[in-house]
Amino acid sequence: MHALRIHRFHARYRLPGRRAGERRRLDGILGSALGEALDTALAGFPLAPREELCIRHLHVPVRLRLDRSDLALAAVWGEALASAIRSAPTVSGPRSTTAGAPAIEVVRYPSREHALIEIAAQAVHGDRRRAWAWRQLDLWRTGDAVSDAEAVREWVRTLVREPGLIVPILRWLAGTHRLETLALRLEGSHWLSLAAAALEFNGLPLTWKDLTGAAASRPADEPVAVSPSPATNPTDPIATRILRDSRIANAVPIHRVASPGESGWAALAVLEADPGWVARPPEAWARLLRRMTARPGGGPHPVSAKDRPAPAGTMPARPEPSSGWDRTAPNPGRPADPSAAPKHRADASTPQPKNADQPVDPRAEDPRRRGHTRFGGLLFLLNLLPAVGIPGRLEEEFPALGIREVLYRLGLRLVAELGFEGGEIREDPAVLAFAGLSPGTPWPEEETLEASDTARLETLASEVTAELERHLPPAASGSEPVLKTVCLRTAEIVADPGWIEVRFRMRDVSTDLRRVGLDLDPGYLPWLGVVMRFVYE
Repeated sequence: MHALRIHRFHARYRLPGRRAGERRRLDGILGSALGEALDTALAGFPLAPREELCIRHLHVPVRLRLDRSDLALAAVWGEALASAIRSAPTVSGPRSTTAGAPAIEVVRYPSREHALIEIAAQAVHGDRRRAWAWRQLDLWRTGDAVSDAEAVREWVRTLVREPGLIVPILRWLAGTHRLETLALRLEGSHWLSLAAAALEFNGLPLTWKDLTGAAASRPADEPVAVSPSPATNPTDPIATRILRDSRIANAVPIHRVASPGESGWAALAVLEADPGWVARPPEAWARLLRRMTARPGGGPHPVSAKDRPAPAGTMPARPEPSSGWDRTAPNPGRPADPSAAPKHRADASTPQPKNADQPVDPRAEDPRRRGHTRFGGLLFLLNLLPAVGIPGRLEEEFPALGIREVLYRLGLRLVAELGFEGGEIREDPAVLAFAGLSPGTPWPEEETLEASDTARLETLASEVTAELERHLPPAASGSEPVLKTVCLRTAEIVADPGWIEVRFRMRDVSTDLRRVGLDLDPGYLPWLGVVMRFVYE
């Protein structure tokens, strides 16, 4: 059943003189019409579970025969309201206002994430014609006629109220070249507020004070990751890897972050690139943040003239695209030389601008990604990973690899055990989702692992298979190996920022899997940074 919220309702009755006393009766019927009768009439409305439909205004004339029963009149009234709601997305459209700008009456969002992205995309451009819709979703608590700077502050406050979406939204904005522009209006306190909220949501009690104090003092012999010049080699492999793999850090290098927000910037990059760090203690976080934000020799990070915030009322030029997966960058945290970058296909989640000086319509940049796979059941194994010690064991066994890389390689290895290998499998949506990534996300050319890492991955794959067989004995799968029986399932992967839905065919429901809980929704996985849901349809 859909959740319906009506902010204001006004009813006007036109009654014959002899029926003037019916007003009180109609008020009572209207209450029923807005309740159960409307719910019943909307039962078949084609609105997806996470979809949001915002309607600014509806005018619904209805003729009622007062000689009918109250129940019958409530049903007629409810159906009239439901019919107007159902037809609103198709018959309503932009209307001209007195100022000549179109007034948008109906907005349909596939999810709240889409609305948050739209606010960010439009806030810096001064387009707040949809603010009424954002207010309906409780994503906008200020007026329409505010400055761009205040709009950015309101967007930050909204994200802080939706802490589970902070990192996914920032990552998506970084991939679409919008975070670079937005960052010029972000104050240091904004970075800290966003980071503190995201960390608290993931069970890490790091406050503003902890974040600002992380870089306050650093032992003289502690390695750093951000070098003062491209020629200097970083000496901390973990911090370097995170800065290399983070879209946020590549889109907004540290020298473009307003002080004192550097530690907040670093914490968000960690949560994005290696969410497995949520299992690490606060002391480890403090050391890592110091290494990511410190600069050899001390002193502030230099800010060039072009990186200073733009004067109020002006729009900075669109930055050049940056990649969150560039393994050739000589100076992590800074944009790499495009000519030196490895040749990857375009990221399906990173729309390329047609022209750098032409703003991209945010409605053309759909954050939703889809892909089909033969290995949908691979994602059932996410429910088994805590039983084999993930993410806790990764710090000791794979110190040089992030959790996404470990799970991506583990997914490839498990699929290889089914007899499938090759380039096509490297881009399979299920393998990418196993690492918390959307369909179409490019993975860098695979590097050769150390022999010890390869051996540990093989051991980990064997342990996952053994854990699967413990839950689902081989007898339950007949002559086929259990891993093949579970993993070989056609599915569609549908991903929004921070949300991955695995859609299976209804005929593939398995009582054996359901009995042992393998196909139960994992829900939010903090060590993967996404909500994972399994749907049969």
